[in-house]
Amino acid sequence: TLTNIGIHFTANAPGSAGAADFVSTVDDSATAAAAQAATAGNADGDPADANSLSVTVFAGVSPTLSTVVAAPPFVPVDGVTVSTITVTLRDSNGQPVAGKTIALSSERGGVDTITQPASPTGASGVATGTVRSGTVGTAVITATDTTDGIALAMQPAVSFNQGVVLDITKAAGRKEALLGETVTYRIEVRNTRATDVVLVKVDDQIPPNFKYLQGSARLNGGPAADPTGNRTLTFDLGTIPALVDSNGNGRADPGEPGYLVLSYQLVIGSGAVPGEYTNTAVARDVCALCVISNRDQAAVSVVMDPLFDLGTIIGKVFEDKDRDGRQGPDEPGVAGAMVALDDGTYALTDEYGRYHFPAVTPGQRMLKINLNSIAAEIAATTGETQVVSITPGLLAKANFGVLHEPRSTATIGHPALTGVSVGTTSQTEPVDVTGSLEAYFVLINGQTADLPTTDVRMGLQTLEDVVELKDERLAKPIEFQIEATRPEDVESWSLIITDSGGQPIRTLHGQGTPPASQSWNGDTDDGRTIEGGQIYQYQLDLRYPNEGRSSSPPRLFGVNRTTAVSLSLSSGAFRGRSDELSEKARETLKRAAAAMRKFPKEKILVEGHTDATASKDLDMDLSRKRAEAAVRYLVETEGISPERFIVRGYGSTRPIASNETEKGRRMNRRVEVNERITERGLARMRERARTEPQVRINESAVRIDSDGHFQARVSGDDLRRIPIQIISGDGASVRTVVPIPRLEVLEPHGEERLAYGARGDGYRVFDAVDDGPRDPGAPILIHRLLGRT
Repeated sequence: TLTNIGIHFTANAPGSAGAADFVSTVDDSATAAAAQAATAGNADGDPADANSLSVTVFAGVSPTLSTVVAAPPFVPVDGVTVSTITVTLRDSNGQPVAGKTIALSSERGGVDTITQPASPTGASGVATGTVRSGTVGTAVITATDTTDGIALAMQPAVSFNQGVVLDITKAAGRKEALLGETVTYRIEVRNTRATDVVLVKVDDQIPPNFKYLQGSARLNGGPAADPTGNRTLTFDLGTIPALVDSNGNGRADPGEPGYLVLSYQLVIGSGAVPGEYTNTAVARDVCALCVISNRDQAAVSVVMDPLFDLGTIIGKVFEDKDRDGRQGPDEPGVAGAMVALDDGTYALTDEYGRYHFPAVTPGQRMLKINLNSIAAEIAATTGETQVVSITPGLLAKANFGVLHEPRSTATIGHPALTGVSVGTTSQTEPVDVTGSLEAYFVLINGQTADLPTTDVRMGLQTLEDVVELKDERLAKPIEFQIEATRPEDVESWSLIITDSGGQPIRTLHGQGTPPASQSWNGDTDDGRTIEGGQIYQYQLDLRYPNEGRSSSPPRLFGVNRTTAVSLSLSSGAFRGRSDELSEKARETLKRAAAAMRKFPKEKILVEGHTDATASKDLDMDLSRKRAEAAVRYLVETEGISPERFIVRGYGSTRPIASNETEKGRRMNRRVEVNERITERGLARMRERARTEPQVRINESAVRIDSDGHFQARVSGDDLRRIPIQIISGDGASVRTVVPIPRLEVLEPHGEERLAYGARGDGYRVFDAVDDGPRDPGAPILIHRLLGRT
């Protein structure tokens, strides 16, 4: 009889991941029946169940090796900007775990909006979600593997801060202070927004060896809690009220909501040494790096106390007749003698020979007497220098004895001869630079300087040229005419074309001499074509040797489109004196809408006009209503975007015919629909083309008078060239270096003394009559000069 038996296997925790078969044998030891081996892959003979001898061991998700990262960690509290939460699941071997569902949560709950990962972890073990919030604070994010019920250990924080919304001003109550003294600091905090700023803290990085004075904090004059921290003091200000600008000056002032003032005191410790000490303050909200204001500093100089920290040197200079180094009763003081200290300061003795140095830094200090300040042939009996030891708060003395020592004289050399002295000296005269922006010239010492100038125009037309665009292409290429004063010296050239926002759209360039004419087909650098209804600017830039540069005035051109939308609805387009469109008007507007769709970026100007048969107010109202009716049809029926339309009603102020006749009045009752080129774009580019005139000579700015004239004087011992930069009011500019001629005498070099009647290589001295020339106009010397320029 066969008996079914059930066997249950258990195993210890696996040591590693993997897959393998195991073997089992069933032996009925009570009988002689042979042992039966289990069948691999189907333990019980039932292929429908999961009983198998193949066992697969998986390594589970490791909560410590898995990572959760928030980027960026600081997010504006606007309810829109998000921080991306990236979860990476790894097993105990550090390998990615796929197919797990991740749930994200914030400890703040519903104040944070979390977008959960859209799918389980992929092959790399990664799943991502986002978090955003409209509530100031820090959200701690938890990620949970809901498939296995495992919460990951890493919990990143996302700080939702308010942005830079405060303005702070920091000042110290004094500029200088002594050791041990107290300095009061004041920080003004101003809200720049019309909403409250919450959770405000001020961090103040104080200097080393400065200590906070407990209980000194004041907020708006009242006691405030002491700050936390040591070198960085953190003051908790709480909420700064919304700005209420009652005086209309654009900022919060004392007494207005949105203004707070914080003050506190620091004590200068004994470890501070003389010098300047600066501390910096900044406001933040929910985290140490969540800055919500500018940074401002205040500096205090620590100085030494002249009474207790510094010393004084006193002394005398006297006539030491007996050379004993001490002043006797018959040894008077020497007036006007100079005694110098090792820091470069000096003192002159009074009528009794006395001098002194106050406020001397302690330590070993050297003094020296200037014997030449007394008289010739003076010697020091005590030595020319002395070293004294300065102790804080005490006096030190240093006396100098001097004695007159006449020296004997001796005669050397040959007998004196009468003659002339010949010598050369080098003298560089200042250079006068004058000029005019209107005439665009510069004079160097009255001589015209050669300035490289350039200009470029579209053909021979005016400043605001107009080109035609037909079927999205230029009707004909644009020809730029180029002029340059020194084209042969040009190293490279660039013709730059920019849009109304000042962004370059096309740059034509080359090396060497620029062409007299440059053609352009209207294509931009990125392969597009210039747009109809737009304003563009072009300017030529030339580069010369030695960093020379010249730019033409920026010039403008507009682009017209021959396929622009243009139609007029006459009085027959409306029923009577109403604003109701007729069927004919609807058909006309429908055709216009087809053209508008071809050019979706163009602005459309819709203008309503009437005759003068009614009052001005009624005419104005009817003209605008008819224009609005045309726009309403184009928007609601034809689907044209309403943002493209500009509606204006002119009433009877712009007639195109006489209102005295019925025919003229019918012509004046109309609605015009036209493509619009804004004058604002042209005006803005004209404004950008106008620049503030500037002149810089030798790298220094020069004043320009009301007539556009300027002048400067440049001097220097080795003045060989002068850099000149000119920017005119129309935007033209030039930068060049003007060489300055020099005359240098090489021979004779130094001084030569030549006797009367002497001759030599390159010179002759005439004989003197009675030791000098008889005729004051007669030549004394002929000498050859050798030099260079």
